[in-house]
Amino acid sequence: MAQHESHVEKSHMPHERAPSSGKEKPRLRLGNPASKYRQVHHDYTWLVESTAKSHTLKEIIRHFKCTEQGAKNAMSRRGITECKDWIHDKNAGWKTREAANQVKITKEYPVSAIVGKRVFDDGAVQYKVLWQGHGDEQTTWEPVSHLHHCQQAVAEYEKEHQACA
Repeated sequence: MAQHESHVEKSHMPHERAPSSGKEKPRLRLGNPASKYRQVHHDYTWLVESTAKSHTLKEIIRHFKCTEQGAKNAMSRRGITECKDWIHDKNAGWKTREAANQVKITKEYPVSAIVGKRVFDDGAVQYKVLWQGHGDEQTTWEPVSHLHHCQQAVAEYEKEHQACA
């Protein structure tokens, strides 16, 4: 029997170069389509609570060369709830200290008179309020904490109804 030579080409392993024909097309790199975006990994060991509290958000952004959201995320991941000019609230997210310190101003309506009182089993007290310019059908029960602007009307009601108690 005659021996036959095999004409099978040698397969090229990825680490081996294919023979050059001189007019090769550039190889198309397949893989993760997001790989064209350079991922930057910063060393955040510097970012601890004490340093965050002594630096503004802009200083932190400048130090890490990252976006505002990136700096906020880095602080959140480390449990840091504030820097020099921002505060993190679990319910409201990141706010400037200035915005966090603003008290929500509510309109105070004038009270005509206190016309009733009720006390609940747990000790909570509510007063029935007759609002100025409104009729008896629009009276409302209000907790004491809502009546800080009409303490005089509350005192008058208590004085008038002292004998009844």
